[in-house]
Amino acid sequence: MDDTLSIFEEAHPGCVALFIFDQSSAHASLGDDALRAFEMNKGDGGKQWQQKDTRIPDTNPYPEYRGWEQKMTLPDGTQKGLERVLTEHGFDVSGMRSKCRPDNFRLQESLLEQKIKARGHLCIFLPKFQCELNPIEMYWGWVKYRYRQIWKTTFE
Repeated sequence: MDDTLSIFEEAHPGCVALFIFDQSSAHASLGDDALRAFEMNKGDGGKQWQQKDTRIPDTNPYPEYRGWEQKMTLPDGTQKGLERVLTEHGFDVSGMRSKCRPDNFRLQESLLEQKIKARGHLCIFLPKFQCELNPIEMYWGWVKYRYRQIWKTTFE
């Protein structure tokens, strides 16, 4: 994507690109430091990767916690577990199963979206299962229409 952005910026200086993507799982890939609740241990430490710090979202049901910066590691560098993270959001998680997905986890931007926005461009993702909205489908429809208008003497 970096090469694509560089080519666009060289060809169209000062312009903003709009990239349109379908819902391919590759387009939704998250960065290495993304917040992934399903990959976290219940307790602190253990084998889990480094996750980026975040901010408790404004949609948190407990207003007193909204907007707080949340570190994903303890002062000694140990990764926080899911139980501690949810407790910091204000949830009482004693005896609960891990089905909760706070908005700051759920609404993360994909790595692709982060790269595009960081360079000042725009991107949108088409709704799932709505291929008729995809511009490439409109183009292929036009190509088929034009092809059918050409008189053909054989089927080759």
